[in-house]
Amino acid sequence: MRLNQYATRKNSSAMDNPREATTVDAHVGARIEVRRKQVGISQTVLADAIGMSDKQLRKYTTGRNRVSAGTLLSIAQVLDVQVGYFFEGLSLPSENSPEAPYSTDAAAEQEGDNTLDLKALDETEELARSYHAMLPNRKKAFRQMISAIAAHYEGQMGEK
Repeated sequence: MRLNQYATRKNSSAMDNPREATTVDAHVGARIEVRRKQVGISQTVLADAIGMSDKQLRKYTTGRNRVSAGTLLSIAQVLDVQVGYFFEGLSLPSENSPEAPYSTDAAAEQEGDNTLDLKALDETEELARSYHAMLPNRKKAFRQMISAIAAHYEGQMGEK
């Protein structure tokens, strides 16, 4: 059994082309983009570090092109993560539904598009930067406030 047969193609007419990008490739590309932003380097710097053009890297991060294993390893080294990081949040098809495509546990699956919601991740990144800029005593108060809000909404969700 080839695992790749479970990854849905972005373009269903391209099912016969094994080089066509899949939902897995889109997920990996989105994770590359997330990590690049977390590290705080530009797309140009990352592209230069791995020896490719900005345009080619953009094709990877948008899921338009597949990333080779060697390139993914180079990207992981520059971004200081294990290669497995790029696959986090990706679920394999269950044994009960072998025809099911890969899916993501990510923030928002949009109308069958299994890419990460980059806008939500940008907001999370902005929140993290703000948090790290706070004084230690304010960080503690912020964590307590967020925990209280989460507990309140969890209680409301459980009542429905």
